[in-house]
Formats: sequence, C-alpha cells, structure tokens
Amino acid sequence: MTSRGLGINSRTLAWGPDDGTSDWVPAPELPDGGELVVDAGARGAAGKDRGGRVQALPGAVLRPGGAGDVEAVVRFAHQHGIPCAAQGNQHTVGGQALAADGIAIDVLRLNRIHSVQPPAADGSAGVIEIDAGVLLTDVAIAADKHRARVSTGYPGRTTLSAGGFASVGGWSANVRTGVFGAAVLRMEVVTPTGQRLLCSADEHDEVYNAVLSGVGQHGVITRLWVELTPAPSRVSTYTLRFSSPVAAYQALRTLSDNPELDELHVTWKYPDPHVAWLEVDIYDPEARGIDTAVLDGFGEGEPEFQDRSYLDFVLGLADPMYDYAERELGWNELPKAWADWIMTDDQLTEILPEALPRVQPLIGPTSVVLLAVKNRAAMDAAGRRNPPLPEGAGERYWLMDCLLDFPTRERADEAVRILHDLHAFALARGARIYSIGTFTDPGIHAGTGLAPGTSKPKIDR
Repeated sequence: MTSRGLGINSRTLAWGPDDGTSDWVPAPELPDGGELVVDAGARGAAGKDRGGRVQALPGAVLRPGGAGDVEAVVRFAHQHGIPCAAQGNQHTVGGQALAADGIAIDVLRLNRIHSVQPPAADGSAGVIEIDAGVLLTDVAIAADKHRARVSTGYPGRTTLSAGGFASVGGWSANVRTGVFGAAVLRMEVVTPTGQRLLCSADEHDEVYNAVLSGVGQHGVITRLWVELTPAPSRVSTYTLRFSSPVAAYQALRTLSDNPELDELHVTWKYPDPHVAWLEVDIYDPEARGIDTAVLDGFGEGEPEFQDRSYLDFVLGLADPMYDYAERELGWNELPKAWADWIMTDDQLTEILPEALPRVQPLIGPTSVVLLAVKNRAAMDAAGRRNPPLPEGAGERYWLMDCLLDFPTRERADEAVRILHDLHAFALARGARIYSIGTFTDPGIHAGTGLAPGTSKPKIDR
C-alpha cells in the first residue's frame, strides 16, 4: 500500500486504511511525489541492518521524492509521537538506523549530485553539492573528473551514503585531516520537529554541530555542501609486515609524524591474524620529491608495493574485498560483532595490549581489526563537528575498529560477550565510542524517534 488512502492509528501505531476509529489519522501529503509504503517486503528490508543481530520492523517506509517529503513526514511523526529514522546504505550494525513500529526514511532515494565547483588555480577550495543519499563512490568519481577530492579523504569502504558518513563522524586514513564533518561546509537538515533548515558554522550552528557525528539522533540530513581540494594524480602504497603488534604500533606512531606520508593504518586479518600489516600511502611521491628511504628499517623483509591512479586507489581500498564477500559469502547477512573506540596516545598503550590478544582468535575470512591515527590538532580544529573525543595526553587520536563477522548467530553472540568486557575496559580508561558498531552511546535506541543520544547536546527545534 502506498500513501494514497493510508493512515495510522495513533494509539496502536497500526498503519492501514481508515479503520473507523477516532484514533485514525491520514498520512501527510508528500509535496515532492514520494510515497509511504507498508508492504512486508519494504518493511522487512528496512527493519534490519548489516549487523544481522538486530531486527526492528518499521510500520512504514518513506521513499522520498525530495526533501519536502522528509520534512512533511518528520513533522507528522513529531506531532503524533511516532519514531522515525533515516537510513542510508545500512552499514551500521547495532540498529542505529532502525525505527521499531515507526517510519524508516529511505535516504538513498535522495541521490542527485547537484553541482561540482572545482578547486581554483589560486588554491582556494572547491565545493560539491550532493543529496544525502549519494554514495561516496559516486562523490569520488564526480570529484575526480575535476582532479579534485573530498578534503578529508575517503573511507576504505566507499559504498556509504554521504549523509550516513557525516552522521557517524566519517573517519578516514588521512593522518593530517579531520573527519568528514570537517569537510561539510553546509547542510540542509530536517530537525526532529520537522523544520527544514540550512545550517553551517554561521547559520543555525547548534543544529549543524549536533547533526554532524550525531548518529542520526538530531535531525535528518537531506543535502550537503562538501569541501574539495586538488587530488593527487598517483598514489604509491607500501605495505609492511610485522610479527610484533608493539613494533607495528610503534612504527605507525613514528611514521604518522612524517608530513610526507599521507595515509596510514595497520590491519590484522585472515589467514594469519597475528601478523600486522602497516599500509603507507604517499601522494605523488615523484612530483613531490619524496625519498621512500623514510621507510627503511621498518617492517620485516621487502614491503609490498603498488602504484595506482588516485581514483583507483580510493575505490580499491576495501571495496573489492567487500564486493567479493557480499557476492560469494553472503557478507551482508552474516551476524557481526563490532567494537570501535577513539583513544588518545596514553589510552591506546593500555587498551591495545588488552584488546588485541582477545580479538585476534575471532578474526575470520572477512573480518579485520584496524588501527588508524589522526593528528590531534587537525581533529580538534573541527570542534563540535567531531564525534565525541576522549580527554587525555598525547598528540594523536587513534581509532581501533574490531570488525568481526561469523557464520552463525551463536558465534557472533559469543564474540559480543567478549567485546562487551573489552568495551567496558576501554571506556573505563577514557576511550570514546565511534558509533558504527554493536556498541553505541546510550539513548541511540530510545523509543522517541529522533531523540538525542547522550553524545551531543540536545536541540529543541
């Protein structure tokens, strides 16, 4: 059933045609030509994410034709106490974007790239204007046609929606940039009460700061204006092997201080989860006159080497692995146990030795444990646009992602119990949650729809 003739019983939250009671309320008019659907297939698809452990069927799914439809539905939901949640490509795994008995908003329907203004010859930044449902894959391709890139870089997985990436924080492996929110210059947002606003650091800044990294709890992003900088032509990648996690961490820490090295991260993966792989990515090394002797003395044996165009590099970070896993191994449906923490230097030295030995035995064919680092000054410059950041000493922020998946729900549940103890250990030492995984800030699952979680100040508009 679509929007025509559809309504909801405000007492039972049951959707359907007029039920003859005084509690029945007709669905709102959708000015941009979208539709509200309540068929089982649409609700089933919107009632789960890629975590495979949480199911929360919505009562209806909005397929918006434009931001006006989102505005109308969120206002309607607010007036009648109906939960609602925006959904991108559903890459969070803890139910963050689910709305039990409420309205799921399919933001992927908002998928237009409106304009690209390339960076200028004088070095001033460019801007790409995009709907929130545009995938980062398409952002990278569109920007690259103008020899440009998002100023803060891209994640390893680019099949994320731009709005979703902004909502969770948007960490990339670029050492000397902030998170994706630092590149978001302006947004169109529908607030929890159904107001559609343009917001930035200079207009409605309380909304702007709350929504960026707000895990969808403070409003629905419908459009973004994102900063572009010139893209490199080539990227040289060196992958160094370490049998000692301490040596890998120390190398990552040392190399992150070298301004000639652009992207860095360490992974532990199948088939030997006790081996650490440190990836070092250098933009246009020949044009910049960078001597790769800076890597001498790091790692065991000769590093693996790969040279690619910048776009091939971006689309080849993790997408091929996950494309294969989705196609051949059913990765989308595999039950997952993810834990993700942001830490300072001092916190990492306590947490990594405790966490790594306990998660290494859980690493399977499509699982990975990742450690990435960012310059603290670059992150702090973004202020309240950041995800919640830890307090403590050090010049860096570290992200540790334990991204584990399993063939059965029972094994995933066992892993969640292990991660739960590690999660408590990490938080007790001051780490903060990066809310893409199984563990999220309290309040994310509150039953009041777009109710603020605890990680950001409440907005009341």
